[in-house]
Amino acid sequence: MPRLNRLLSEEGTFSALHLIPQVKDGRSSDSHLIFNTGLLPAKVGATAVLYGGNTYPALGHALRDKGYRTLNIVCDRAQDWNQAETSPAYGFETLYDKTSFGASETLSDSVLFAESLSILKRTQEPFFSQTISTHAPNKTPSNPTALSRYPTESRELVNTMEAFHSLDRQLGSFLDSLKACGLYERSVIAVVSDHDELGKNVLDGREHRTLADREVAFVLLNTPYTISYEAAGQIDVYPTLLDVMGCNEYGWKGLGYSLFRTPVESAVYWDGSSLGNRRSPLYSRQTQAWDISRLMITGDFFSGKSFGYDEE
Repeated sequence: MPRLNRLLSEEGTFSALHLIPQVKDGRSSDSHLIFNTGLLPAKVGATAVLYGGNTYPALGHALRDKGYRTLNIVCDRAQDWNQAETSPAYGFETLYDKTSFGASETLSDSVLFAESLSILKRTQEPFFSQTISTHAPNKTPSNPTALSRYPTESRELVNTMEAFHSLDRQLGSFLDSLKACGLYERSVIAVVSDHDELGKNVLDGREHRTLADREVAFVLLNTPYTISYEAAGQIDVYPTLLDVMGCNEYGWKGLGYSLFRTPVESAVYWDGSSLGNRRSPLYSRQTQAWDISRLMITGDFFSGKSFGYDEE
């Protein structure tokens, strides 16, 4: 991904390229829960379907309290993964799905980014927009590149590399368009993986996949910091986003830690396995977070509660 690789070396880029994924049965929808609310998903079933009607504190709510417009722009249907219900629960005022653009098929990256740009250009600032793209990356590419000649017996690997190469190109064009219309300089941009697809074991030619082979990336552009981070989990994305957006006084900080402020050295997977430093003072709480989150979600803990900004 040449464009994203160049961005990693720019001033103001925060990167955590080795996050441990913490999604379960809900896959993409689990990651939306984690990133938007700072909670971990249920270990059985899709949380968005089972508990989509819950009350949640969320980044969207935190930013709306600060006067932001909040938009959720997705490449599939609102009904998929119960997004019609979870989108407002996560604080989004407006949800655009593929039917909003007259499409019957899942939107490609190029179409989604073009439609998103059109919406953002006419949206009153400040705004918070979540844009979801690149589903099913293992399809055979219609316009293969030299990557298709990579020496491997795994067509899934080749097709996935081609898909992310295409995403990198489309993301670069989107960022160029944001710069051209003046939005880029006034924005903090997050690029984050919803779940792992192929493990590093496939690239290495190993059949068995370990937790170390499961990685997802988290990149922030236009931050006040230039940082490269190592061990952490997806649960740390939400408090990091709260931090960079100036929402540290929001009443719900999530079950993770801001990577700008806390030296996170470990992460715990849904089955109790972990990576990083088990002697870290955070490790016990990271382990307990799964049970705490389960109790909060199944009991609709936040219903009827106020979780706005702390009084100074």
